[in-house]
Amino acid sequence: MSSDLQVAPPPVLKPNAKHISRACLECRHRHVRCDGGSPKCSRCTKNGKECSYVKSHRGGSRKKGVKKAKLNPLEAERTLEQRRLELPCVGADGKVGSCPNGHTESSCALLADNNFEGLEKLPCHLKDNNARTQVTFETMRRATSNGTYLKQQFDVDAVLHNYYAKFHNAHPVLPPLSHMNKFLERSDNPKELLAVMKIIGDGYTTSKYAKDINAVFDVAMEISSLINSGPKDLISIQTLILVSLVCHISALHDFSTTLRKQAIELALTLDINNLDIERFVGEDINGNVLKDAGNRNTNGLTPSGSSTEELNVNFFNTQRVRNLEEVCLKDCARRCFWELFFLDIIIGCADGKTLSTLAQKQCFVNYPSDPPRAKFDYETRAHCSKLVDESVRLNNIIFSNMSIGQQYTKLTASLSNWELKFSNPDFYQLPYLIDQNGTVNEGVHQGIIMLNYAKIFTHRPLSFLWRSDIPRNLKCVEFLSDQLKNDNDNCQDLPTQKDLINSRKIIETRKTIDAANSIAKTLIDTNPVDVLKRTPLSACSMAFAGLVHLSAYLWSSQIVQTQEQHNLNICDLNIYEEYLKLELSGIYQISTHFYLSAKIANYLMDNVQRLLPSLYSKIQHHFKHYSNARDPPATIARSPNAVIPMNESPSMNSNEALSNNITYSLAMEGNSSSDKNFSLTTPSSDEPPSPQSDTGCNWIDKNQMDFDFSNMEFGGFDIDSLNAIEELFKVNN
Repeated sequence: MSSDLQVAPPPVLKPNAKHISRACLECRHRHVRCDGGSPKCSRCTKNGKECSYVKSHRGGSRKKGVKKAKLNPLEAERTLEQRRLELPCVGADGKVGSCPNGHTESSCALLADNNFEGLEKLPCHLKDNNARTQVTFETMRRATSNGTYLKQQFDVDAVLHNYYAKFHNAHPVLPPLSHMNKFLERSDNPKELLAVMKIIGDGYTTSKYAKDINAVFDVAMEISSLINSGPKDLISIQTLILVSLVCHISALHDFSTTLRKQAIELALTLDINNLDIERFVGEDINGNVLKDAGNRNTNGLTPSGSSTEELNVNFFNTQRVRNLEEVCLKDCARRCFWELFFLDIIIGCADGKTLSTLAQKQCFVNYPSDPPRAKFDYETRAHCSKLVDESVRLNNIIFSNMSIGQQYTKLTASLSNWELKFSNPDFYQLPYLIDQNGTVNEGVHQGIIMLNYAKIFTHRPLSFLWRSDIPRNLKCVEFLSDQLKNDNDNCQDLPTQKDLINSRKIIETRKTIDAANSIAKTLIDTNPVDVLKRTPLSACSMAFAGLVHLSAYLWSSQIVQTQEQHNLNICDLNIYEEYLKLELSGIYQISTHFYLSAKIANYLMDNVQRLLPSLYSKIQHHFKHYSNARDPPATIARSPNAVIPMNESPSMNSNEALSNNITYSLAMEGNSSSDKNFSLTTPSSDEPPSPQSDTGCNWIDKNQMDFDFSNMEFGGFDIDSLNAIEELFKVNN
């Protein structure tokens, strides 16, 4: 071999050399090799460059025959949860705050990161109330909480004191205070129950949860996770009821709905709706009759006679409830059931369309023995709640263009019967709203609210305060006269029938307004100063009444403009104005503690400003403290671009003032609807549900309110322009 022939030395192989499957963006742009280091590659670290990674779109591993090892289901779920925590949060045009998964604001801004395609991003918490996020409960349920709230050591005495002093009387879900220490001790001090009791007590004694619903959301998520991972029993139901209510009054409506449905499902699974089936007499609240009751041995709590023996064993013999007395446990179950029955209707049915789940089930459950009926009337509240469900059912029939004759007659008779009962409690052996000691019976109070809810839902669709097409539908007004049963739906061509329908609509309008007046009068009777002693859901009833009074003000103002003798209507306008001030005052008091009230008060004020600027100016002056505050609360905070109400001359007569009110409000609408900085955004029907509703109240978001005056003679007034009021409500389908 020639000496000139040189053999190339063998290549030097680096130990453990491997193919790098990812490269940072900086190295990609420079077309240099990247070692894929985490969190920064060595080249970016050396050069002080920003280092970030995105997913490659060139496929998977280049090595043939190499497959990833399969994970068992438990490891796969854990890996998925960990990867979700590494995701950036859902964007909201840069309007982000602290996030439930611990992300910083800068990391949430990395919305183009595609490292984890196919996984849903977690919701960010919003600094701007107008920002929207695409969040469903399924996304929230899979989120992992930091778990700090439940780890604290609760001061049980302080928790019990605040909860029972401020909240328990309005919603007596738990045992009496005298029994509660023993209840907690025997059930091993359940953390989730103490946590929700603490957040309710803190909500009433401070204002921190009125300003930070993110904190409510975090605690609710933590409690929900603990319930889902632990035993399901009566304490789980108690906790779910309270957490659901807290979420609702914090404007976390989708989350609240899911928790409430979970509580109902668990109650039905544990057969609580048949708790007293052995001893039940007569029809239940839904009209179900028990047949062959003597042949049934089901107890509802004990395992001996149930077809679902295992579930009932778990219900009665879980580790933390096995030592509870059976009498106490059964009464707790009754309180839970009837609280769910009430909440599922006042919250779930208040959109005017949704029917209650429990109002369609067997309810062979007696009313609780503690508190006694003289202190809290469960029966009255339940029956009045049932009327709301029936009125919503009537609404659905109306919207379906079906005959309502029999349903309407039966429902209005039932409503009138309950009006008579409340007017003469002694004759019907009912407790008074306020007893001889001045104590308010919260069950009667809530029953009155539900009765007036039912009256509004029943009468408003057929009044001048609701949709124009409904009173023209002959099937909806066939109870007026047999003469209306013909094929011609155009009532405008039939003067006699038109007058008859107008007369009926006036009656329905007055009944609707009377129901709203009754809500305001109940607030007066129970002392507006003590509104925080009532249920926090009173804010919804006052807002509902306020919307009716606003629509009544608009309707009456049009009559004033067309009548020479308008003294009576002017008096009505003054009454509606004072009622609006009263209702807003009550809502504002609750808004200092819970966020929902702030949202609906702000929503109501915005619509008064938009539709009746002069009335808004009067009401705003009434709340001068809020409007002049340097840092106004959420209830009255307004956009810097909000339109200032028009000033009126003292010499302007009432007709001119009313005309200017409406004309100016119509001119305002175009500006306010296009103002991106307006304090409350207009709900959009194509946006997905959010844990925080646009207006802060679910029944506002999912309802619709419009007015029609075409059946009344208003001279030369431009009636068509009043269609702008249709924007008062938007329907989210």
